[in-house]
Amino acid sequence: MEITYVANEGFLVRASNKKILIDALFGKFESDWCDVPAEDVIEKMEKGTAPFDQIDVILVSHAHIDHFNAEIVSKHLESNEAAILICPRQVVQELKRDERYEKISPRVNEITPEYEARLQKIDIKGMEIKVWRLAHSPYYIENGETKEKRNKHEHVQNLGFTIEIDQERIFHGGDWGYDGAGEKTNPLEEKIDLAFLSVGACLRLYEPDSKTIREHRKPGNIILMHLYPAGNLDDLTEEEKKTISGLTIFKSPMESRRFND
Repeated sequence: MEITYVANEGFLVRASNKKILIDALFGKFESDWCDVPAEDVIEKMEKGTAPFDQIDVILVSHAHIDHFNAEIVSKHLESNEAAILICPRQVVQELKRDERYEKISPRVNEITPEYEARLQKIDIKGMEIKVWRLAHSPYYIENGETKEKRNKHEHVQNLGFTIEIDQERIFHGGDWGYDGAGEKTNPLEEKIDLAFLSVGACLRLYEPDSKTIREHRKPGNIILMHLYPAGNLDDLTEEEKKTISGLTIFKSPMESRRFND
């Protein structure tokens, strides 16, 4: 299995002659808080040229600009007529504003499980993909007058994906915060060979009272994502750095590594 880090939470997965893009088709904004794709990389995305050629499945966890860009996704689907997109309803709503949508719509699969159901499955191109409805990590804003706090991300439709290819399972949680105690269904309770997790989710996963660690084994490999540019961890405490030491961090966009060979 070969993993290429595109930027932020964006990855290209190559396994068993399949190519999957997860949260990778974005860019065109200034950022000092995460890596973003370079202009030449965006051009390759849009035109579907190597390494973004012959993509089988595109997965988008949610509609935030550091995970998804409607124009880039639409241009890629127009260039690559074999690719299939799986995404939540809020992503489709953005895509419908693009003039290309009517042409690409037959290959757009909107899957937005309700929190009560949590999960839907789809078999596609020889892969089983589980689509999880997972809460986006909270971001609280305080009202200046009432001092009440509200979660800005409360209504974000965030998906996680478990992809099974030749008996190996890959998990990508989007911006899932991993509330081990509060989750009705935990996608990490099954055997996962490689997991893409945010630092916050990973720190909670490794807490001593984590149900996942206590009752199940942790993923075979963990790739940390949604980091500051170049994998900067300066905002973490020494104890937090110690907790995640040994996990995989990509520091350069378009860097590739092999796993589970």
